[in-house]
Amino acid sequence: MILLWGALTDTPLRMVHDQLCAQHARVLLLDHRTLLDTELDISIDAGVHGRIRMAGEEWDLEEVTAAYIRPPDPRSEPTVRQAGEGSLVWQHALALDDALNGWFELTDALVVHRGSAMAANNCKPLQAMQIRSFGFETPDTLIATDAAAVQAFWAEHGAVIYKSISGVRSIVARLTEAHMQRMDDLGWCPTQFQQYIPGVDYRVHVVGEKAFACRIECEADDYRYASRQELPIAI
Repeated sequence: MILLWGALTDTPLRMVHDQLCAQHARVLLLDHRTLLDTELDISIDAGVHGRIRMAGEEWDLEEVTAAYIRPPDPRSEPTVRQAGEGSLVWQHALALDDALNGWFELTDALVVHRGSAMAANNCKPLQAMQIRSFGFETPDTLIATDAAAVQAFWAEHGAVIYKSISGVRSIVARLTEAHMQRMDDLGWCPTQFQQYIPGVDYRVHVVGEKAFACRIECEADDYRYASRQELPIAI
């Protein structure tokens, strides 16, 4: 049995779900929107065991041989957010999230991807250090809370983009004079600035020992959001 955890409104998870169903695979979908109707029991001895109950049905987690997990923050679920911090709904959502993440760390099933493997995604500077450690070149980078340092970095490179340093997805944007009017905000929000490198983008996914590369041609600052700038994208 293959376990999917997330929401079908998430395009990658939905595509995996549809392909598995087309191949008549046995799939257990833990839809993030039903987390309030989901219960999980876990026990740990020589191994890790668990049973999950959802919508009146029950499954033995030892039957799970692989899992693809893309859960959003449980606090983003409207019902949880409306109930408010500290409510029973809030506590249930976070407890279930913690228990499932713990099970994914300990299970012998193939998990894409465990939280421990994804931890570096929570820190873009750490990711850049890891990338350099494998011999890749990276753009000149400045992490700053000082407007004068940003001004000097911009003057040195001519074209600069900026992004958050956290694991929260941010929209990459080109630095402009208009942004300089808000530089006082840096004191409260350390930000990553990088030398802008023009050219074609390549995105590579590695599965086992196989690499799958995509060539992406787009004039947008962030091709993932090309539609916001009403620019075409070719993959």
